[in-house]
Amino acid sequence: MVAYIMSLADRPTSGPSLPVRGTYVPPAGSGDSPTGVTVLRAAYTDRGANGMPAITTEKEIALRSPTVAVANGELSEGVSKQSVPELPVPVTVVNRPGASVALKQIDLTGVGAVTFAVVAPAQYQAKGGQIEVHLDSPTGALLGESELIRPSDGVAPLRLRTVLRP
Repeated sequence: MVAYIMSLADRPTSGPSLPVRGTYVPPAGSGDSPTGVTVLRAAYTDRGANGMPAITTEKEIALRSPTVAVANGELSEGVSKQSVPELPVPVTVVNRPGASVALKQIDLTGVGAVTFAVVAPAQYQAKGGQIEVHLDSPTGALLGESELIRPSDGVAPLRLRTVLRP
C-alpha cells in the first residue's frame, strides 16, 4: 500500500529524452490543426552525497504556434465568427467600419511583421477595407496597417504581410 501511494508522486515521462545540447524541430502542424502547442520539459536529478538524498529540479515551457485564428479573440459588435467546412480554423467576418478583435496574451516582442489571410468576396457584396494593428486597445498606439483589401471575384484568401513598428 505504501509503495502505491509513493508511486503517485512519480511523474511519468511522455516521450524519449533529448540530448542536453542540440536542436529540436517539432512536427509541422497539420492542415487539421495548424495551431498546436509544444511543451518542453527539462529535469535534472543529482546523485546525492554523504548520505543525503538526491535532489530533483525541473522546468516546463509551452511554445504556442505562431498561427493565431483572429476569430478566437474577443469580438466587438460588427464582427462575427463563422465556420467554413473547407478551412481548418474559424473565419472572422467584419460587417462594419471600426469593428475590432482583441487578442489577449499575445507578446509581439521581436515580431517585425504579421501576415493576414483575407478575402472580400464581391459575390457577397463585400466592400473590402484595411486592417490596423493597435497596442492594447482599438485606440492604442498604431503598430501597423495592411494594404487596402479590395473586393475580388475569387474566394481564395490573399496573404497580406503587414510590417509592425517597434
